[in-house]
Amino acid sequence: MSQKSQPLERLEKWIQTPDDWYPTFPHPRVPKENERCGKMKPRQLGFVRVFFSQLSDGQYRVSLWGGDDHGLELDQPSRMEALELYRRLPNPVTHEALYSLGFNHA
Repeated sequence: MSQKSQPLERLEKWIQTPDDWYPTFPHPRVPKENERCGKMKPRQLGFVRVFFSQLSDGQYRVSLWGGDDHGLELDQPSRMEALELYRRLPNPVTHEALYSLGFNHA
């Protein structure tokens, strides 16, 4: 039985998005039973979870996740590059902005 390696360092935050993240979170502090809001109405902002993680191979990853299994990620060779990316993500963030920065589907 293989074990999945855990990140060595990890930060987490929430940022707003006008896009549908299948589903998008309505707000990070909502009760569990109301956690997902599904399809977003035009110009309505929801939230995505953003993670900064140190990987076991020495690289660092910035990833954004909706309420299910839709995520985008970008690996960086250095902690400083990844941390700068994590801190400077646009807020609100769009899929288009992330693709332009080099993010790929997780």
